Amino acid sequence: MEMQLLEEERRREKALLESANEESSENYVAVSSERDAAKAQVQDLERQLAAAHADVEIANSDKNRALLASENLQRALEAIQSERDSEIALLMEQRVAAEEAMSTAHAVEVEAIREANASQMKDVQYAADKSVQNSLVEMDKMETTIQVSKPVCIF
Repeated sequence: MEMQLLEEERRREKALLESANEESSENYVAVSSERDAAKAQVQDLERQLAAAHADVEIANSDKNRALLASENLQRALEAIQSERDSEIALLMEQRVAAEEAMSTAHAVEVEAIREANASQMKDVQYAADKSVQNSLVEMDKMETTIQVSKPVCIF
């Protein structure tokens, strides 16, 4: 009987061990499956990380190109502005020189007109003086003629 009991106990232990072994196998399969899923998830995350790093590198490259383009445009704008300022200064100098030249030309022209007018005034004055002198001479002649033509009255 003891043997039967021992055998029964051994069978129970064997069943328990087999059950534990089956559970272990199932747990192993489940853990292996979870591990494989976790590995796949890790690989997917690593690919996403690599893609994110690549995107960041592209974004940094684009940012650097945009900054360089912006700097180049700024330099070009400054050069254009400087050239424009130089042209404006040159035009202002030319305008001032032209105004001075015109002012000088006008002053010379006004002086020439004054001289011409003065000369004409002298001519007019001379003609007027001559006319007055001629008139005086005529008057003297007329007076003489009148004196000569007047009958002499003797009383």
